Parts: sequence; C-alpha cells; structure tokens
Amino acid sequence: MKILDVDPISPDADIATARKILAAEIANPNKVLLIIRGDSPGVGKFAEKARHATDGTGFRETIWVRDLAIFLHGQQEAWFGDQANCAVVLDFADQPVGCLRPDATLFRIDQLLRHAITPEGGVE
Repeated sequence: MKILDVDPISPDADIATARKILAAEIANPNKVLLIIRGDSPGVGKFAEKARHATDGTGFRETIWVRDLAIFLHGQQEAWFGDQANCAVVLDFADQPVGCLRPDATLFRIDQLLRHAITPEGGVE
C-alpha cells in the first residue's frame, strides 16, 4: 500500500510529489487500483482491510490519499461520487468500476477488485 500525505512544513512540494506518484500508478496499464481518500478512524480501518485485499497480487494496488489536497480538481467528483464513499476501484483502463464506504467488508472489497479484473464475472 502506498500512503500519500502532506507535511504542513512543505505542503507544496509534498502535494506535487504525491500527485506524480498517483499519476504514475494510474498510468500503469498492468494494475487495478483501489484509491482510498481521507484520514478518519473509519477510513483507517477500511485501509487495513484494503491492504489485505491487494497485498501480494502484483496487479492490485492500494493507494491511500490521506490529504484531499493531493487530488486534482474534479478527480474526487469523477471517481468517488457520494461524499460517504471513501474508496474507488479503477480498472486496467483507469475507469471507475465502483465505490466503497468505510464499512465495506473484506469480501465486498475483493469482489469489486475482481470485477475490475474480469467484468464478465469470470475467474481471474
């Protein structure tokens, strides 16, 4: 899991670096991304479940964007929709396949990641 955050001492540099990392991960055509936003305790618990769902696969990556200033204008609206959603799954073509709320189960997270890989519902 990659965690992107901003230090108040150097916010501009941290935001620029985090945006480069996020853009590079999105541009990778060999990965399905689970992008998490926010820094509440509920989001932290969700991030732990998400880490378990993506660890060790090589083609699933979790990116936790803790500081919302890292997102470019319009990214949150385009990806997350509802304010209650804390995560979005992007498929290999960088298209959102679904969003998740902080109370999502590990099963639901895995299910959405599998859908991003095999939209027809087939086996990975």
